[in-house]
This record gives sequence, C-alpha cells and structure tokens, in this order.
Amino acid sequence: MLNIVEPQLSIIRLTNSERQEFQRAESEIGETLNAFLRCGAALSVIRNKRLYREGYPSFEAYVRERWGMSEGAAGALLTNYHIAKELEELGIKLPPAVTQSSMKALSRVPRLEGLRATVWQYVLGLAPSASCPPLSLLRKITSTVREALSSDGEWEGEGASVGDDEVDGAGNRVLEEGGEEPCGRPEGNKKAPVCDQRFLRSVTRLAGYSGFSVPLVVSQVGSERMAGYVWRSCERLKGRLEEVEVAILKQFPDVRNQKT
Repeated sequence: MLNIVEPQLSIIRLTNSERQEFQRAESEIGETLNAFLRCGAALSVIRNKRLYREGYPSFEAYVRERWGMSEGAAGALLTNYHIAKELEELGIKLPPAVTQSSMKALSRVPRLEGLRATVWQYVLGLAPSASCPPLSLLRKITSTVREALSSDGEWEGEGASVGDDEVDGAGNRVLEEGGEEPCGRPEGNKKAPVCDQRFLRSVTRLAGYSGFSVPLVVSQVGSERMAGYVWRSCERLKGRLEEVEVAILKQFPDVRNQKT
C-alpha cells in the first residue's frame, strides 16, 4: 500500500518548470512501460513531487486512471526501482536487460550493509557469462540467505531497535558469552512458556542443509572487526559442539552405530 492521503484536488498549481517536468516524466512512462528503471524513476518523481495534483486526487488515482496500473502494481514497480537504485549507488552497473523479477527476488534479502549488492555479485560470479544473474539461481540464493538470517525468528528484522553493540556486521543479534536466551513460545496448549530448542534446531539445520555455502558466508564478511567476530564465534561453536558430542556419547553410548 502506498498510504498517501490526499485531498480531492490540490489548490497548489504547478509552476511552469513543474509542468515541464511532469510532461517529461509522463513521456518516459509512455515510451518505456517495459523498461522499469526509467519508468520507475519517472513515477518516483511524479509521486514525490506530487506533480499529478492538478488533475488527480491521489497518486493511486493517477496511475490507475492515466496508466491503467493498480495500486499494487505501481507500488511494486517503485519498490523494485528503489532496490535497483540502491545497487547502482553501491557501484553495481546494471545491464539494460535487468528485470523487475530480479529486483523482486532481491527484495527477499534484508537491507543490511549492502547485503543485497553482495548477493547480486555472488550470484553473478556463479554465472560469469551472463549479463544478469540467472533468475532461478538468484531466487535460490536469496531464499538461502533469508532462511539463514531468519533462523527461527532470531533475526530482528529491518527497523528493529537493536543497539550497535548487540549485532554483528550482518545485523544479527549477538549474545555475550554467558548471556541467556529468552524462553520460547508456549508449546501446544501449555499455559506456561517453556524454553525452546533453538540451539538444537540451529545445529541440525546447519549440519543437514544442502544449500550451505562457505563462499556465500565468507562473502558477507566485509571488515576485520566482523571477521574477528565470525572467527571467534566459530571457535566457540566448535567447543560447544565437542561438549555436546561428549555428553551425547555418555548418555547414548551406541549412538555411533546408528544408521544415518
């Protein structure tokens, strides 16, 4: 939803320069409805400056009546345009053949310290002969990244109020050694909350997930500080896993004989 509240018609008339800008922008839209970057840029100008205000009560009414676009389609086009603009601002040169579908796939990745740009470059590196990352591969990698960051709800998400000292370079929540995780949601019809199996689920998912990629993980390490955090985390994780192995073997001595 675009959520722009407008009067029926604006009494603020367009200046001559605004009217010329409006005409140029509309010309771009009319000629390039399939070239979403130019079309999105033109629509963004019209919406942000309210250049439609003399003839239409709202931006939604403008795109619907003037261009036959639904509110959802216009909103998606603008979202995809801004994602593309974000990539270009980070130094990525997008080819003319880039599509909205590619930007829609990237929208599944949170906007964390250029993570979308990193994913784009990584996928493009997997298909160096392609001018654009293959859509099927891009969708697969973005789903992998999103699943890894979600991690059963541990990722705070965009716009969450988490202090800089509480997150790593990828925006993931960090607990100091000895810190306590909160208990999870109640299970079934139980009234009292019980601690969830977050650690167990994370370990088994990481061990069994076929899409695990070391290059993808390393590609997200963008600084010495973050590299140090990741390395120390790996060391702590190795130690904890060894403790779990010892405890499991002590309680279930025949576990090594089980068929996987």
